[in-house]
Amino acid sequence: MKAIFGNGIGYPSLVAPEPSASAVVIRQALEVAALVGLVAAIAAMHLASVARPLFVIVAFLMAVRAIRRSPWEYLTLSLWIWSISAFVRRLIDYYGGFQGQSIVLLTPNVLAVLMIPTLLTSTQLLKRRETIPGVLLLVPVLCGLAVSFFKGEIFPGIIACIDWLIPLLYYFYLIELIPRIHQGEAYFKAFVPLNLGVVGLYGVYQCFDVPAWDLQWVIDVKLFTMASSGLFKVKPFSMLNSPGTCAAWVSTLILLSLHFRNRLSVIVLPAGLLFLALTQVRANLGAVAFGLAIAMFSGHKQIVKSLLVFIAVMAMVVGIISALDPRIADALVGRFGSVGNLGEDRSAQAREEFYRSMPDLMEKYPLGLGIGGIGHGAVAGNNGNTDADFVTVDGGPIAIYLALGWAAGTVYFIGLFVVVGAALLAAKRSRSPPALALAITALGELATLPFTNLVGLQGLIIWLPAAYAVAIGAARTTAVDPDYAPRGISYPPALTPSLPGGGP
Repeated sequence: MKAIFGNGIGYPSLVAPEPSASAVVIRQALEVAALVGLVAAIAAMHLASVARPLFVIVAFLMAVRAIRRSPWEYLTLSLWIWSISAFVRRLIDYYGGFQGQSIVLLTPNVLAVLMIPTLLTSTQLLKRRETIPGVLLLVPVLCGLAVSFFKGEIFPGIIACIDWLIPLLYYFYLIELIPRIHQGEAYFKAFVPLNLGVVGLYGVYQCFDVPAWDLQWVIDVKLFTMASSGLFKVKPFSMLNSPGTCAAWVSTLILLSLHFRNRLSVIVLPAGLLFLALTQVRANLGAVAFGLAIAMFSGHKQIVKSLLVFIAVMAMVVGIISALDPRIADALVGRFGSVGNLGEDRSAQAREEFYRSMPDLMEKYPLGLGIGGIGHGAVAGNNGNTDADFVTVDGGPIAIYLALGWAAGTVYFIGLFVVVGAALLAAKRSRSPPALALAITALGELATLPFTNLVGLQGLIIWLPAAYAVAIGAARTTAVDPDYAPRGISYPPALTPSLPGGGP
């Protein structure tokens, strides 16, 4: 009986083996696909009012189950929901009628609430020095919230919290996971290629045969800037809300693929790079190029080897573009060739004019508008009017200072660079390939700051990889996680997890 059940004194126990990370991520993808199919079918039966809350509720229950099993299972599920919620919204609206404000888009934020109990009850989080960079971001945002409340913009301030504070939860959650940070690598090695495949391949398909629900959504929201110049019906945005947001997500997955990849990456990396090129979002293509350049000069053998894969993939993408249609190559050359002649680029001119107005804006609002005064907060404060002032602030520095003011905005800026700097330092000290890939990803996306606002998904793609890199560095250099021991140090057997039979 002891040999079968064990007694805790050297006898192996016959316990059910934990499922592999790859199996978990694949199961999640299938469950999410089933949920999408379910709500789409319900909406097609003229029950969109049921389909919308059902998606939120079921996704939340899935997240509750996931976080009870593993924080990494919860994180990868959350990222699936981040990347497909806008697609679900379009499907439901196609069958049930367009809604300007959809509860479906709140689903990723609802799932993020599950991190709060862990953070509030943590006994170690406030004791870790790795928490400090996140505090440098959190405090200015709270000051911006206070300004909104002081102005009487209670509801807009609460709405803005979703964009500003929710992504920061991921930073603190990853820091809390330092003692078990090594467990996440297998999950992300499975998630990154699979999600890149889904988003990238759908995006390429969307270019050449745009689905009816995507085309209808562009018409409903009157985003005619997303209409193509004739090459495609619309500028591709895959499963997200816009070409810019989708390009940011895809570029993040591509840079993470420097380490977090598997055999599927051979197929999905060309699709991801092709789709990123077809979005024609220069900032994120620049972020990938910048990240790959940093990887090349890093000197880490494994990361440098990864560059050979990227070079081969990019050569394949160039061949694919040329083979598909010469007009595609001509259009892309024209778009990216405009970088050298921004004086004739309308988007560059508009952004330059906005930056010129920044001194006047800051003189007018020295304490800032509060976080409820721009973006979704401004929409909420103007009864859903998307044409209100400062709904779209096309530039990260302007958005930060306009929302937070000079003092709090400067602290936020310092925190921003401290977070990414800490990630790079952690990667250097730990000599960890995953930490280096994560730090390069955070730095590459930070390079797009002049063109994007760090709220919502745009903030998540910096805070999450940066925190993950910092956590790996802390685990390796302080021996918090035995599986990430510092170089040259061995641990007693009691600290090394073992499987029945004595294997590591």
